[in-house]
Amino acid sequence: MKFCNTCDSKLVMTKVGNKCPQCDKVELEEINKTPEDKKIELYSYDEFPFEKGSHYLQKEVRKKLGCGMVSGINYNSYGNFLVIFMNAHEHISQGINPYLDRYDQEANLYHYTGKGKTGDQTLTGANVRLANSTVDKTDIHFFRQHNVESKHEYMGLVKLEEINQNTQPDDSGNDRKVYEFLLKPI
Repeated sequence: MKFCNTCDSKLVMTKVGNKCPQCDKVELEEINKTPEDKKIELYSYDEFPFEKGSHYLQKEVRKKLGCGMVSGINYNSYGNFLVIFMNAHEHISQGINPYLDRYDQEANLYHYTGKGKTGDQTLTGANVRLANSTVDKTDIHFFRQHNVESKHEYMGLVKLEEINQNTQPDDSGNDRKVYEFLLKPI
């Protein structure tokens, strides 16, 4: 939780960084305006709409946080935060899983494969947004599915520790270069 240096109010996340609802009231009103003049929900750090350790339907999380309906890495520009979904996968002898995500309990790190199912992944789009999250001071909210077709558990905030480049099969079974993001719970 972060507080304003001037009035000690709880800060809210916006697309331009943390803002104070008291001291930055006029600026927040402008940030909240969209082309359709709709209000965008902003959440203070202690009022985030999901509770750590609780389980949610992925589509409900996506809708509430303004995420796309497919991507595992989602950026919310109004709140300047990322939402990451780590899905459970069935291990089928004939099937190919292009995302070999895993949790290393000993190191307390999530190994999260970047975006891109076919061919070599590039450090562009959602991948570069995640890669630059520390420099850009972008929070990363992490949701993990433990079993196929189950709800996702909100694991809380994570931070990027390291990026590795590895070889994994793509969705056609061909070797390709992928970015593996090592994410540590905060």
